[in-house]
Amino acid sequence: MDEVLSIYQGHRIVVLATLAGPMAYPLIGVGYKLPPRAPALFRQWAVEYGDIFKIRVGWYNWVVINTPEAVREILEKQAVNTSSKAPSPMGHDIVTGGKRMPTMPYGPHWRAQRSVVRQVTTVPMTATFVPSQEFEAKQLLFDLATDNENQRNFYQHMRRYAFSIIMTNTFGTRIKNWDHPDAQNAVRSQAILRRTSRPGAFLVDELPFLARLPKWLWPGRKEAQEAAREVLDIKMGLWRRLEKQFETGKAPHCFARRIIESKDAWYAQGLNQEDLAWVAGGLVEAGFETSAATLNSLVLHLAANQRVQNKAHEELMCVVGPDRPPTFDDMPNLPYIRACVKEILRMNPILAPGIRHYAAQDVVYKNHVIPKGTVLLANTAFLHYDPQRFEKPFEFMPERYLKHTLYSSEYAAMSDPYKRDHFTFSTGRRTCPGARLAENSLNIALCNILWAFEIRPPIVEGVETEMDLSDNAYPDGAFTIPRPFAARFLPRSEERLQIVKKQWQIATQEGYELRGVAVDIDGIVQY
Repeated sequence: MDEVLSIYQGHRIVVLATLAGPMAYPLIGVGYKLPPRAPALFRQWAVEYGDIFKIRVGWYNWVVINTPEAVREILEKQAVNTSSKAPSPMGHDIVTGGKRMPTMPYGPHWRAQRSVVRQVTTVPMTATFVPSQEFEAKQLLFDLATDNENQRNFYQHMRRYAFSIIMTNTFGTRIKNWDHPDAQNAVRSQAILRRTSRPGAFLVDELPFLARLPKWLWPGRKEAQEAAREVLDIKMGLWRRLEKQFETGKAPHCFARRIIESKDAWYAQGLNQEDLAWVAGGLVEAGFETSAATLNSLVLHLAANQRVQNKAHEELMCVVGPDRPPTFDDMPNLPYIRACVKEILRMNPILAPGIRHYAAQDVVYKNHVIPKGTVLLANTAFLHYDPQRFEKPFEFMPERYLKHTLYSSEYAAMSDPYKRDHFTFSTGRRTCPGARLAENSLNIALCNILWAFEIRPPIVEGVETEMDLSDNAYPDGAFTIPRPFAARFLPRSEERLQIVKKQWQIATQEGYELRGVAVDIDGIVQY
């Protein structure tokens, strides 16, 4: 065994000898998990070592990719060999039962699940979300106007907005308030999956030779099994509830209902009930926290930046005026609003320093051979902050995106990688299929918020304080979700405040359209 490990270890080191990288400890490199404040270190190393560099995290060699050209050459042109995920016997195989797409190795199982997801994320299907997005934006404005006296409730209102959109369209369940059991279950599930999928969460995942031990000797196995039970209960609970509604003819119009209606076709592709529950639950998982965290990051930066708010409001007044809130149809004429969203996606991608891929076979970049079994990372900590591409990269400057009029997915499809707006939604075959949906949710929320309110820092002991934009505003770790903070939402005028209240009153009476079907405030079909 020791001889085998020695030979394999030597092979990996020799093949990567052409790559530079930071000094590290023997055998374990920088450690079995990423060091604290990893994005800052990865930026520093990118400047020092160039377009790609190597590090070692536990057992694995990592190749960190720092230029759009290198991203395209490695993760896109060679995607058939660079779209997988590192083996994860604890965080993936046990905790998720091998069913979770973001941590699933590339192969037939992943492709089958992805084909289910594509049904809800096509351009025409994404357009059917817009009425529910606009409906939720009306409640969001009402909540901000009537329930932020403590200067902190807005944080959960943003989360409710994002969660209700994806829950309504996936499972047909509207989330009227953040105390809803489905919302609390989603928070629990997200917390478990973040904790168990981060680098270093389980030694067996970072030192895979430990997987040769009997499973009862795996460190952390009990924790992984408990996490698996809790997460599966949440995923299957949503699925079984909808199945019961379907059996009684009362299932709401939603994506999961469509999956159930065609489940035999999915079973023929090798999927089972748990797979389908994980796919539907995964849509909620992916569509919820990313949008919510991005909205709250926007609030954080806008409260600190009156200049940007003023420019955005001026645009709204020119295009929309003071007498009605903006709608989705106004978005093509609101380039500064869209630029604000792109800028925050650049500055605060949900995963930092990037999304990990895995080389399933040897790949070549320039004169370097990157061996099978290497973790590959598109380093958004540098890709998004490269001073050669972004003037004053640490400043919130939406102006840099005024000429980027397309969706992120459209730039990702272009052959020139330097035309990419950002890499927040990943790249290659792992590109987020719901990117367009997320951008719509963010744009609709932001234009409505800035039409109705001025966002200001909180008042503390009678004095307006400064917003904390330092690294301390975010917990250390792989997920850039801002810590809860305080901010005020001041109505632009009494007239607009009354419009906000009146439009929500009307909306609660009239309902909205869900996938082309008229529904009431609870998502129940109106006959």
